[in-house]
Amino acid sequence: MKTRTKINVLVLFIALITSLFTVSCKKEKALDSKDYSNIKIANWRDYIGDEFGIEGYIIDEGNGHPQIISDDENYLFDGLFPESEYLHLDMASRNDDLRRFHGRKVKIKGILEANTDQSIVGTASFLGDPSLATLRVSSINAIPIDSVSYFRPTTNWNFCERYPNVCSTFVTPIGIKCAILYSGGINASKAYTRYWNDIKFMYNILINNGYLAANIRVVYRDGIGNDGSIPVHYAATPTGFNDAVEYMKTKLNSQSKLFLMFNNHGGGYETSTGNNYGVLDANNDEAEASNKTDENYCYYGVSAPFLDDTIAAKINRLPFYELIAVVKPCFSGGLIWDLRGANRTIITSGTEFQTTWSNPGGQFGELTYNFFGAVTGMTPDGVVVDADINNDGKVSMYEAYIFCRDNERMKVIEQPQFGNSASGTPTTTPSSSGYGSNVFL
Repeated sequence: MKTRTKINVLVLFIALITSLFTVSCKKEKALDSKDYSNIKIANWRDYIGDEFGIEGYIIDEGNGHPQIISDDENYLFDGLFPESEYLHLDMASRNDDLRRFHGRKVKIKGILEANTDQSIVGTASFLGDPSLATLRVSSINAIPIDSVSYFRPTTNWNFCERYPNVCSTFVTPIGIKCAILYSGGINASKAYTRYWNDIKFMYNILINNGYLAANIRVVYRDGIGNDGSIPVHYAATPTGFNDAVEYMKTKLNSQSKLFLMFNNHGGGYETSTGNNYGVLDANNDEAEASNKTDENYCYYGVSAPFLDDTIAAKINRLPFYELIAVVKPCFSGGLIWDLRGANRTIITSGTEFQTTWSNPGGQFGELTYNFFGAVTGMTPDGVVVDADINNDGKVSMYEAYIFCRDNERMKVIEQPQFGNSASGTPTTTPSSSGYGSNVFL
């Protein structure tokens, strides 16, 4: 009897050691992983309720939708990076957050669950069901790996604090100037603060250049701004964009100027990797011969793509004399072809085959940061600049483009493009006397 008892105890001991060793190996494998492909698998829901340990860089801008990403550069990237490279994080307590770890590389543990945020659920059929995979964590489970902050905390920048001279100057409004400012952000965890900074700075710059507030429509995220500094008129949904266009029909005429800004993530065909984050060109209207792809500039909380074709169909039918467009998303150069026509100046952050980025601080887009500097004479962080090439006391869209091109800090990856002809052909060397040289905000 004693011998049998000893054997049973020995068997139980071996089983316990084997179990502990197996669990330990699983946790180490997860923590050493370079991405989250071991979690974001097709049958990921089978593991809901299990604990996972991972490494990565925390994004927590204080909006209640933190993320962890496997590559720190993804935070500054305005494209659709692979699903395996990020996870949503859900805080176990509403009184807790990860903001003190924003930009830090950490080891973190959490319980796998499915995200229930309406905007994130709304994009799941576009991004895939694994896009809902979320770790429920507590900040005490976040352990910094090093002391480095890989990107800065974000700030809802105040325009008048940055540009007090602009705000103190009265400009007589001109009724024929109209504008649509658009930013989707995809969903709550990807609508970064820099998109809001870009939109509200552009709004105030337009006001200072004679645009009536009643003639500007802001289409942003879920229809609610990050602060109350400017109005938001519509959500960045198909209905919201349509409503903005319909509103413009009541304001524009054949003598009007229309300013457009698109600022968001974007999808398209990336020649450097062969990745296709766009949508198959169903109507065969794309100019390129090899990879017929429509660009997708993304709605908020909606899986339906926001195609370049949609933008062109609606904007090209509006009654205006002159168009200025500043297009920030990845693959933005594709809109030069779609918005081609007479009396049009289009500035994009890159070609139709390039992904694009924020400025190094992550507070603004790289293109928008430089564009704001060009048209105001000072960058948002206070550096005085001079984009007035011909010294006539004002900055044309040609001069603004040259400044953006020459001050681009991501030149290896993105090259700003200029379009000003009915041919829809982008260029980086526009004529100093061509259309755009006498076009001003």
